[in-house]
Amino acid sequence: MNTRYSFVNFFLICTLFFTSNSESSIDEKEMYEPPQSISTHKLTYPPKELRLGREGWVVVSYVVNTDGSVSDAIVIDSDGGRGFEKHGLKYIRKAKFIPAKLNGATVKSSNAKHKLNWEIAAGRRGVSKKFLSRYKTLRKHLENDELAKYESGIDDFNEELVKNTEERAWFSLLQSNYYRINGDKKNYLAYLNRTLGYESPALPKTMYTSVLSSLYTEQVSQGKYVEAFETAQRISSKYSNHPDLKSVLKHKDYVIASLAKIEVIVTQGQMKVKSSHGITISIEST
Repeated sequence: MNTRYSFVNFFLICTLFFTSNSESSIDEKEMYEPPQSISTHKLTYPPKELRLGREGWVVVSYVVNTDGSVSDAIVIDSDGGRGFEKHGLKYIRKAKFIPAKLNGATVKSSNAKHKLNWEIAAGRRGVSKKFLSRYKTLRKHLENDELAKYESGIDDFNEELVKNTEERAWFSLLQSNYYRINGDKKNYLAYLNRTLGYESPALPKTMYTSVLSSLYTEQVSQGKYVEAFETAQRISSKYSNHPDLKSVLKHKDYVIASLAKIEVIVTQGQMKVKSSHGITISIEST
């Protein structure tokens, strides 16, 4: 193993985005208490990905049963490699909770989502010169509509040069443009989300805000008003004065009106913060 990773020299961040619905409908008079984690086991860095200096994230969906155990855990999105998916599922499946309650009665809680981010504190930041050179070549293929050349080179590019948070974000942006050109709206939206999937912006500000605007526009176009509202909230909290994003905020009322026609139930969950053996896991709830 490279010496810069010896002595467990890495920093691991796990961010929880936890939403939970009971299987029955909840009206205004009902009192719902979301499940709370009582887990003490540790989330670890996949050895292969750590050795290669790769960073990534995983979003896992699961059910919290009435005995506090977890079932039906699946990966609904990820970036960085299968090693992160394997470790993310292993962590979630071992989790223990105080089960949810509805009007004082214990109930099963579904639609829980757990997002875990792996980052190496001592790792290289930014994109490498070799990465940038290959990136520009592949982008040129897209601009010239040379899709066969792009497709023949993208897998090797991902395997050989896409390592850290910044490079993963740039790679996802490149892939989003590929799917946009191909008219694949599902993957276009998925890769826009992946581009913005890290806790701190991994792109230059001008690129980041451009992707935010594109994400919002595509979410509205596909009728995903809950996601569009969340993106608008994200913009208003950090970029309310940005000239390129003011049009999004002006359009926000349309999304709110559309949301008024949809019944949405969102509750908050709680998990602990713990640190040991060089690994810090910071968990937030929304």
